[in-house]
Amino acid sequence: GGAIYIDQRVFHGNTFVTPYKSILVNNTFVNNEARFLSGSSPNKEAGIGGALRIISGKRIIFNNIFSNNRALAALSWPDSSYHEIYINSDIFKVLNLGFNSWDYSKDMANSFGYGNLDLEPNFLGGEGNDKYKLSDASLLLGSGSKRFEDVNAPSKDILGRARPEGQSEDEPDLGAYENPLSKTTFPDKVINLIVNSGGSRTAVLSWSANVDTMTKKYSIYQSTADGFSPTVTDSIGETENTNFTASGLSNGTPYFFRVRAIN
Repeated sequence: GGAIYIDQRVFHGNTFVTPYKSILVNNTFVNNEARFLSGSSPNKEAGIGGALRIISGKRIIFNNIFSNNRALAALSWPDSSYHEIYINSDIFKVLNLGFNSWDYSKDMANSFGYGNLDLEPNFLGGEGNDKYKLSDASLLLGSGSKRFEDVNAPSKDILGRARPEGQSEDEPDLGAYENPLSKTTFPDKVINLIVNSGGSRTAVLSWSANVDTMTKKYSIYQSTADGFSPTVTDSIGETENTNFTASGLSNGTPYFFRVRAIN
């Protein structure tokens, strides 16, 4: 495993036994990489489990964030979840996964639990120690659980900040840090923006509808500069739908578009 390798087998008599349990709660696994062992090949099991590789024992894993982890051998395996976690098949029956956020493994994780997500974390970013804190715009705020299976989530985060517990109506954030907000008040980012020609001097935009409850409408921005940061002067309209036609364009001129969700 790129971050953690767990093998708690104990040889007892003539066989291996696994009397122990591992619990992983409210961790942030980011930018880990599992590489091949010396002399191994992509056809062997080295280099899989970009964040976790679990060999044996009961596992309870919840309220974690898995983001941008990679396993080199997973490039040649059909199961993309190996970029994040690899589990020996003989421990499937003692594996419990809940309320984690994954890049690739949501469906697999929900087959061993429930509440798993595949949302963009929206970290604060930057260069300081706070870069893996969740921003106020993160949909992972309040997306965890105070209790999963027979285990309580920690009452404090990595910095000692209190997390929701007991009879609180709020739920904890995912990952190592707790944001002061119980839920984000920001709409999610717009995804799957597609731009097609609508005929002479027009372009037809479409995108996926936001699933959050905060989005009320969408604002559309246009520029001739690639990578532009939208300003008021770039705005060309608003809509409550998931499509928009930009008109009055100059034929032969490259245009770039951005769509922002508005609450």
